[in-house]
Amino acid sequence: MPEDARETARETQTSDVGRVERRPAWGLTWRVLVAWAFHLGLVALLVLVVYGTAAPLLDGFDEWLLRAAYRHYSDANAAFAEGVSLLGQPYVAVPIMLAGLAIVFVYVSPRAALFVFLVYFFAGADYLILNQLIGRPRPHLFEALPAPTGFGTPSGHSTATMALFGSLAAVVWRRLERRGLWLVIPLVLVFVAVGATRVFLQVHRPSDVLLAWLMTGTWMWIVYALMFRPRAKA
Repeated sequence: MPEDARETARETQTSDVGRVERRPAWGLTWRVLVAWAFHLGLVALLVLVVYGTAAPLLDGFDEWLLRAAYRHYSDANAAFAEGVSLLGQPYVAVPIMLAGLAIVFVYVSPRAALFVFLVYFFAGADYLILNQLIGRPRPHLFEALPAPTGFGTPSGHSTATMALFGSLAAVVWRRLERRGLWLVIPLVLVFVAVGATRVFLQVHRPSDVLLAWLMTGTWMWIVYALMFRPRAKA
């Protein structure tokens, strides 16, 4: 029996009199909410410490990479980058997420689909809160480009695409392991490519993208640890 099927089967337990008892749903909900609040606090503290102590170094790193990316800027390259970047827009990412949830629900397990949803939903909540809390303007180094508006830290596109495609990659790897590399690698490359385009288009600093990946990756690991038991070693 597949591992996810065994885990789904464990979610019901039969008593001696034949009555089926389900594990209370609030147990997982409570653990996820506490873990999310703890994670959000740690990320916020990390950001405040790093930006408070190493801001000049971080700004220098960001400017160096932004200027290096701009050397390859052209209308054609920008149009391609904007097309890739669309994958992080809500009107594109949300339909993909819903389709992915349906596929995972049917072909893997309801628990795996819930994993994808929790990663995506709470990573989005992290972004909305931290973006306003940090309040760091977007970069504008070159007058030839329009000045981007709004705050830039962390990158919302990078958060959304890693939460979506990264969690799907985790589900595929858990289900198929090395046999699923043909699907895992493209899924990973999607969110890496979207993050790179945000820097290339000069709408985010590299550190905005790296923070988004760190924030989302650690949250995905936490949810994975809460929802899936370690595989038994043969």
